[in-house]
Amino acid sequence: MDTPPAETLKDWLEFKNFDPSKFTSGKWISLKMLISEEKDGSRIFCSLETLIVFDDERENCSHLSWQEIGLHRQETTAYVDGDFFFGPTDYYDYQAEKVTGILPVTDLWHEDGNRVWDLNQELVLSLRLLRQDDTWVRPSENYLEVAQLERNLESGEPVELRIKADILRDYLKARSASLFSAGFKCREFTGDSLHDVDWEEEHLNFEDETKEWQGYKGKRDEDEELHFLFGKLWWKSWLEKGTVSTRVAQDKHPDRIAFFVDKRSEETKSLEEINRDFQFLYFEPTLITTILKDERAHIDWWAFDAGKLGIGHSDFTFGVNELGKAVIYAPDINNLPHWFLKKLKAHNIIPEGGIGKALYNSYIRGWFSDTVAPEKSLLDSLSELDAAFLESFGASLLNKIPEQEIFLKTVHRFESTTTSELCHLAKELNNLTNERLNGDSVFSNMSASGQVKFKEKKAQRRNMLSQLVDELGGNGREETRVLAGINDLRQLDAHSGASGFDEALQILGFDSPPEELQPVAVSVFEQLATSFNNITQLIRSRKITEGHTFS
Repeated sequence: MDTPPAETLKDWLEFKNFDPSKFTSGKWISLKMLISEEKDGSRIFCSLETLIVFDDERENCSHLSWQEIGLHRQETTAYVDGDFFFGPTDYYDYQAEKVTGILPVTDLWHEDGNRVWDLNQELVLSLRLLRQDDTWVRPSENYLEVAQLERNLESGEPVELRIKADILRDYLKARSASLFSAGFKCREFTGDSLHDVDWEEEHLNFEDETKEWQGYKGKRDEDEELHFLFGKLWWKSWLEKGTVSTRVAQDKHPDRIAFFVDKRSEETKSLEEINRDFQFLYFEPTLITTILKDERAHIDWWAFDAGKLGIGHSDFTFGVNELGKAVIYAPDINNLPHWFLKKLKAHNIIPEGGIGKALYNSYIRGWFSDTVAPEKSLLDSLSELDAAFLESFGASLLNKIPEQEIFLKTVHRFESTTTSELCHLAKELNNLTNERLNGDSVFSNMSASGQVKFKEKKAQRRNMLSQLVDELGGNGREETRVLAGINDLRQLDAHSGASGFDEALQILGFDSPPEELQPVAVSVFEQLATSFNNITQLIRSRKITEGHTFS
């Protein structure tokens, strides 16, 4: 509530600290506002109206005011005047006798009593917006929030609808128009003292080209002991259109995004300059992890060291070189939207290492790689193992394997640039393997002696699986070794600072921690896939031996 301290009542009524320019100069632009509040003898009322005025009509709009727009019509609906039909958002200027602009906000009272504000559909369709509750987003710009509707917390009535300034200015540029903003604000005070208000006259007035202020002091008719004071302010301003319209008119974006292309001179070039040459760009692996944190992100692999990565409908091919860096052929990102290119730029590095085998074969030699990414091999081996167990034993070994898109977003080699990241990756792998083992299915299909061995104590499901693998003729300890290793690593993730990292790596086959940890992740994926494939083969080739029957 906009209430004044007693010692600055005069400044409050005269709007000394109120800056009308904030409505057209910030990152967010108010398109409509209606606020009315009362508290402790103070009352405020604020209303803002806006109008999109066509450039050809602007010079004839000097008479426009808050009253002209706000009182133009009761509701934003189509109407007929004589023989003329007027569209719902057309603004008909009776002085000019023609339509000179459009209303950016529609305002309707429905039969159920609800008042509904909405963005003009021309704005919605031109900017390709999607309304989600009381926000409007732009899916083609990674669901950027473009407009917001604020409501009164008690009544639920709309109080303000605002839009991002740069996006509105983009539309205005394409529409050849400007936004006229006009507001009215009234502050009232009732009390037994004038406090610091020293107005000599009962009525005061001030006016210039952009604002008008009126003040009044007097007594309440119903109570001569109470002073009644108010200040009223009318203002108007313009929001100019942008210099380019990259979203609506598809103008070239003015921001130059340059990428490193030379490891010796650290030279950078724009994509337009790069595309004249056969050029590859290099990125830290954090690019992949950053992109995959987006809800709409997706990744797929078409080779051991290459795949496709994207957000929504925007994607590109990437490779992984021998240093674990991400490599992209420059023309493959030429058509990415500006917001996506900015995301790539944040992780761009000077060229380091080669371009990777898959990209070399594909882009240089014209061969298609027949290798498989270990992430994909791991998922396939998990699925095959579960299918074989179900076919042979009539029950699932694993409780719900995630869909491929979710699995590949979670399990990837790029989440391993640091010790903590590798431990976190182990936690994810543990959740997808050890934690999903169906202990009842494993236990029920052991031999009678095996069941006796695990019946009297709380056994880890991994150890029961090891016992079952032994009974199938395999080496249970070896086939579950990697499961033990990732379990140890994930415990380090839960207990930061705990020792045991080197020991866990030894279980995973590393005598000492390597300088780069990405190969560790790749090795773990491969070892897990190999173990799961071995267990699958044991299950499918199992034989019922004499005196030993599986359930």
